[in-house]
Amino acid sequence: GKFGIMAFDFFHDEQGHPNRELSTFHVPNEYVMTIAKKNPDIFFPIISIHPYREDATTALRHYAQQGVRFVKWLPNSMGIHPASETMQDKLVPYYRIMKEYDMVLISHTGVEVATEAEEFQRFGNPLLLKKPLDMGVKIVMAHVASLGECEKQEETLCPPGTPYIDLAIQMLEDPKYAGLVFADISALTQYNRHHNLDKVLSKPSIHSRLINGSDYPLPAINIVIQTRSLVSSDHINSEERAALNEIYDYNPLLFDFVLKRTLRHSKTGKKFPPSVFVEHPDLPTG
Repeated sequence: GKFGIMAFDFFHDEQGHPNRELSTFHVPNEYVMTIAKKNPDIFFPIISIHPYREDATTALRHYAQQGVRFVKWLPNSMGIHPASETMQDKLVPYYRIMKEYDMVLISHTGVEVATEAEEFQRFGNPLLLKKPLDMGVKIVMAHVASLGECEKQEETLCPPGTPYIDLAIQMLEDPKYAGLVFADISALTQYNRHHNLDKVLSKPSIHSRLINGSDYPLPAINIVIQTRSLVSSDHINSEERAALNEIYDYNPLLFDFVLKRTLRHSKTGKKFPPSVFVEHPDLPTG
């Protein structure tokens, strides 16, 4: 398989204006397109186009016609409400183009802590993605919404205190969204998320909807994935930890992959099936 490399758009307000001060970082679409074109056997491009942009649908169609099939959003950080009633004139045409070209939206779900997002954390509620799903758009819920829970201001969507990950799992199990909704397991091994590993490992009903993701470059930040904690939680053993740490010193991206192939449910010993780590038959190949 190939590696997907992601662009990352600016935060935009509802008038479609970019706000650099509220944008933690920016990776231009043409940058990832250039890298992918130079290395087509290694990479495929994942573009990022904010739907509130004045040129959003034009840009989306432009890249779709070049064969791009994946789009990245981080709603909490970019200021995107995926089901906003007041932004339907922007969102609906955007989703229609995605459906027309069989494009896949890779959208962060759950609370975001790596980038500026505090004011818009509720935009990470996975239930908001039902709008594009109901229009036939394929969605990959990044991180299986493994951080955060419904707040009081979201009580019309879900009871306050409901873990976002439970909502994501319900969507993955919903036969209505078979062939449309998926989730990646990126970030699940990070120290602030790995308490949810057992919840995902214990649900074989959703494993056919899971794909691998690295959340790179975060695995290369040593403190983010703590193998000692994973031993303490019985997801790996001490011997495996020693081997994994040695791999980490050589290649953090390889470490991330081997760790996910190695870890197991703390009680039952169940692992992620091999299908999680190969190209998914229901998703474009990039």
